[in-house]
Amino acid sequence: MALLMFEGFEGMGTTEGQANKANITEQVRKKFSVYVGDNNDDARPYLRPGEDSVGKSLAFQNIATTAQTNISWALPSDYVSETLVVGFRIKTPDHTTTGSLNLFSVYADNTGNSDRQLELYIDFSDSNKLKLRRQATFLAESSANAIVNDTWQYIEFKFNVDDTTGLYEVRIDDTSEMSASGTDTRALSGIRGVNVLRWWGMDGQNNDQQSDEMLIDDIYVLDTTGTVNTSFLGSSTGVKALYPDAEGTTIDFTPSTGTDNSANVDDNPPGDTDYNDGGTNGDIDEYSVDSLTETVVYGVSVQTHVKPDALGRQRTFRHRVRSGATVGNGSDIPITDDSVRETIFETDPNTSAQWTNTNLNNAEFGVEVRD
Repeated sequence: MALLMFEGFEGMGTTEGQANKANITEQVRKKFSVYVGDNNDDARPYLRPGEDSVGKSLAFQNIATTAQTNISWALPSDYVSETLVVGFRIKTPDHTTTGSLNLFSVYADNTGNSDRQLELYIDFSDSNKLKLRRQATFLAESSANAIVNDTWQYIEFKFNVDDTTGLYEVRIDDTSEMSASGTDTRALSGIRGVNVLRWWGMDGQNNDQQSDEMLIDDIYVLDTTGTVNTSFLGSSTGVKALYPDAEGTTIDFTPSTGTDNSANVDDNPPGDTDYNDGGTNGDIDEYSVDSLTETVVYGVSVQTHVKPDALGRQRTFRHRVRSGATVGNGSDIPITDDSVRETIFETDPNTSAQWTNTNLNNAEFGVEVRD
C-alpha cells in the first residue's frame, strides 16, 4: 500500500466561518488530534471555502494567543528509515518580517517514553519562504517569495529520516525548491520510528499576524511501497467527498427511520439522528454514490461514522467495494467508540489497476458486520 491517508475537510460540515468553531473542532477530532493554542477557544479551527470556492478548507486564526494551534495525524505504524511523501494545499498571510512560523513537523518515538520528539520541520519564514530544519539545525531554504500571500499553493515534502541515507525534497507547485540525498536527517539518537505528522496554524502574536487566517486543504500521505502512488502526486491533487445517493445490491441493515437506507447515511457532517443498524454477523449494506467528474483517481477512501451498540459491546465491521462482478474487502475494524473509520482502496478490485472515473461511478460502497 502506498496511500496512507488523504483529507479535504469536505465531510466535516457545510457551515463556514468562526461561529461554527466548536462543531468543526469536534469533527476534526474524529480523525486528527487537535491542539488549541493556550486553550483559547477563539483559536479553534473552522471551515472556509477551498480553492476556487470548491469544497472546504480548514482555517486557523489564533486570536490573542502565543501558541500555535495545530492538527496531528498518527501514522498506522512506525516508519524507520523509510520514505514518506506528504502533500497539502495552503493559503497563507504575508510574512516578510523577521521570524518564523511552524508549518509542518515530523515526530518520532522517544525511546522509553510515551512522548514523541521532533525530527524535521518546515517553517514559514521571513521573506515569504520556507525553511527546512532538523530540530534546530538548518538544512535548506526555498527561494525568497516562493510563498505568495493570500494565494493557494501546493506543498509536497518527500523525506526519509536516517543518520546517513536520509533524503528530503520540498516542492512548491511542482517546482523543487530544496533537496538532498545521502544526508543526515535524524535529529534524535538511536533508531526511532516516524509516527506523527503535524500541520500548524497561525501564531496570534508572532509578527503581528494575530488577525490573519491560514488555510489548509487537500492533504495526502503516502509511503513508497506498492505499485501505484509511490511518489509526488502533484499540485493538481484534490480531495472530493461523495455521498450515498441510492441503495445498492445488498441491503441487510435495519433503518432507524424510513425505508431508504442510503438516505440515513448521507449526512454532512456525520451524525446519529438517523442511521442503519447491522445487528447480525454477515449483515451487509451497499450504496451507490454521487458521480465524480474528475478523470484521474488516485484512490478511494470509504469512511463510515460508527458507534458501539446500545449495550456498549465492542463490534467489528469492514468496508467493502463492489465493482463489476468483484467485491473487494477491507480489514476488520473494531468499533470501540463514536468515531469515523476509513479504509483506502487504491486500486479497483475488479481490474487490480488504478481506478477509472467510469468504474468508480458504477461501483457500490458499503459495510459488513464481522463479529
